[in-house]
Amino acid sequence: PIASMPARQFLNIAIIDADFSTRKLLDWTIRQSWGHRASTYPSTDAYLAQPAADADVVLLGIAPAERNPASELQSVLKRNPSVSVILVCNREDNESAAALLHAGAWDYFTRPVDLLRMQGILLHLRSVRDIERNLSRKKNSHPKPQNIGQSAVTPDSVPSMDHAKERAIRRALKASGGNVKEAARLLGIGRTTIYKLMHKFSINPRHDSSGPL
Repeated sequence: PIASMPARQFLNIAIIDADFSTRKLLDWTIRQSWGHRASTYPSTDAYLAQPAADADVVLLGIAPAERNPASELQSVLKRNPSVSVILVCNREDNESAAALLHAGAWDYFTRPVDLLRMQGILLHLRSVRDIERNLSRKKNSHPKPQNIGQSAVTPDSVPSMDHAKERAIRRALKASGGNVKEAARLLGIGRTTIYKLMHKFSINPRHDSSGPL
């Protein structure tokens, strides 16, 4: 069974999919089983036509044969650069979806959607959002140094999100003994995503599965 999340631990999720059954299944599961907030749209145009919302995650259904998924992804990210876009596609569109990861998508699923894996990724994104908020509060709470010699913590001394992600991947690789698949499972992300991040941070699973962090 899929575990429920506490009501206070929710994400704002926008579901964009032309397929009615997929849209309704995700909407019901996200709201009723997982306790997130959800809104549904039959197209990217319908989503963009609404007043700007504070979506944390956009589940974007893609059909490359009919539309331009790269353009739709960029439109969503342009509206809200901090949103995490998760693609939902047909199996024959796997290659197109994988290419969109390099254009800014977070991860992708093929239909029928693996709900347990999606729940894990949403839990991970929830923790990432918590880290972002905590970092933001720390930055805003640090007083600005009054004098050159004054001992004060500045916003620049707060670790960046990239640093937090890199550290999390290195810890997961250490815990899994260098097993990338297991590290991805521990983090609640897909293997495509972890490989993308490992490449970004120049992480070698053999070298980063040992030694202090």
